[in-house]
Amino acid sequence: MAFHIENGVLQRYEPDGSPTVTVPEGVHTIGEKAFCSCKQVFRITLPHSVRVLGDWAFLACSGLSQLTLPDGIEVIPTRCFLGCTSLQRVELPSSLQRIGSLAFQGCRQLRGLVLPPALRQIAGEAFAGCTSLHSVTVPESVEKVGAFAFMGCYNLHTLSFARTGTVFAYYDYGTFGAYPDFLKKAGASPLPLSYDRDFSRAAPRYRPYMALIRLQHPVALQPEHREQYSRYLMEHTEEAARVFLEDEQADGLRFLMKLGAVTEENRFSLCQMAAELNKTSLQLLLMNGKKHRPPALSWN
Repeated sequence: MAFHIENGVLQRYEPDGSPTVTVPEGVHTIGEKAFCSCKQVFRITLPHSVRVLGDWAFLACSGLSQLTLPDGIEVIPTRCFLGCTSLQRVELPSSLQRIGSLAFQGCRQLRGLVLPPALRQIAGEAFAGCTSLHSVTVPESVEKVGAFAFMGCYNLHTLSFARTGTVFAYYDYGTFGAYPDFLKKAGASPLPLSYDRDFSRAAPRYRPYMALIRLQHPVALQPEHREQYSRYLMEHTEEAARVFLEDEQADGLRFLMKLGAVTEENRFSLCQMAAELNKTSLQLLLMNGKKHRPPALSWN
């Protein structure tokens, strides 16, 4: 096995055809993209010394079927397991506090999931596209569930929260983006009757997501409410864009562009906003939208 290790950091694993990999004791960090695209590996054993996982550490390990993360790991970072399409089971450490955005996106074989009691945050799209996921219990410690965290989890039959609070009010349909299917399977009506009527009373932080989800999923959406959501996004484009930028929601920005809310008049200020928030990739998206390419301007 070819491990490239430097000062306790596993920089890269070079596949040798073996289906199982045991990382040596003493490694404390799995570096960025260390196992990226190791498609023939179906089992990886991590030592107890591991404390840090890098972004994209296991990206597109399409053969990986199970993994146990050792205690001491506090964060599963952005896109850590994205595209691990064979991952069926992952044991999360009791020390885990945060699951990053897109961490398990597209892990379509992932089924039951036990979230540890120390967990505080589940970021946006963390489990999006986990189509085999059937049960999740969100522990009381969780303070925030990001937008579209379980989007597309069409087989999610059991979802329970140990705690209730305004963090989930109005945010649930954005969080569980497949809401019509999920709620029908849960025995609920596709949409609470007050949802569209209560839009103006929702917290400003949640309104962009409410508008986005209702326009993308117009189940029983009345014309006046469609106009309400479209008008809001057109008149409050900068507010909506800031929310989407802060949450790293590229789909939200794309929808604003498709709607025509991003214009030649406001594009420059939105790009400046993205730069101030250090969202380089989203700044480029705003500058170079495929269907809404900006004119030749100076972006200095």
